[in-house]
Amino acid sequence: MNLQGFNFKGSRLSTHTEGEILYNLVKENNCKNIVEIGTYAGFNTLYLAYAARETGAEIITLDYYRDLLPSVYDNLKDNNIHDVTVKTSPNIIEYLDNHLDILKNADFILIDECLSIDKLYILWNIIKKNVAGKCTIVIHDVQCAVTDEMQSKALFESWQRTYDEKSVKLIETNDDGGFPNGFGVLNFVQTDVAVSIAEETKTETIEQIEPAEEKRTRKRRSKQEIEQDTAKEEIMTDTREQADKGLEAFVKDNSESIIEVMKELNNEDSSEVVEEAVAEEGQKTEKDDI
Repeated sequence: MNLQGFNFKGSRLSTHTEGEILYNLVKENNCKNIVEIGTYAGFNTLYLAYAARETGAEIITLDYYRDLLPSVYDNLKDNNIHDVTVKTSPNIIEYLDNHLDILKNADFILIDECLSIDKLYILWNIIKKNVAGKCTIVIHDVQCAVTDEMQSKALFESWQRTYDEKSVKLIETNDDGGFPNGFGVLNFVQTDVAVSIAEETKTETIEQIEPAEEKRTRKRRSKQEIEQDTAKEEIMTDTREQADKGLEAFVKDNSESIIEVMKELNNEDSSEVVEEAVAEEGQKTEKDDI
């Protein structure tokens, strides 16, 4: 199905070819509960909504772009689509964590939201722990070479390492400029969680499992913190040593003046202490000269 003949307002981050791929994935898997994470102006939402009509699915789409809501509603209305639930939240992860029923019933999830690598893995952990049964999970931009989009590629590669190769596939696509985008597709089954955990460790629970990339990031950060603390301590030590040497040199070079000043202040006890200190320093110097 091609929506090029339909009315669409606003910018889009996907192509009609990619929309058709999503449409076909929903139909092929006869999906009944569709969750789109990353609405933007609703381009992919239209393809998912038309597929949902044919499979009798419910569809909910989530995003944090409140400014684009008018465009989303206009595009749905102009294409005679009135059965899509649109939600916005400044924190998509927190929203889903507070509405886990959305994920529990999902059998098709599209991840097309711009998130940092840490947040993307948090989102993925929430999804894989709460999906109740079989679910087709799709992530966009897995071939994108833009630095800000590389996190999608990292997550897809972790799927390839964790799950059976028959469960994971790459669908190659290009954007309108001819640059690679690509979809990563995971045919997820809830029992896969137990299998992957058993392969990684015999003792850790689901709550203790961290993505490999996240573990490495935490280790790198810990190492950096240790190096920073060590450097700070070395600087402080050098500073204290320099200060001590500077004070000793000042007392040695200005001992007579210091004694005179202290005598003028009628602080005879202190002057005696200084005289003794200077005398000791002189003895040390004589020994060094010898």
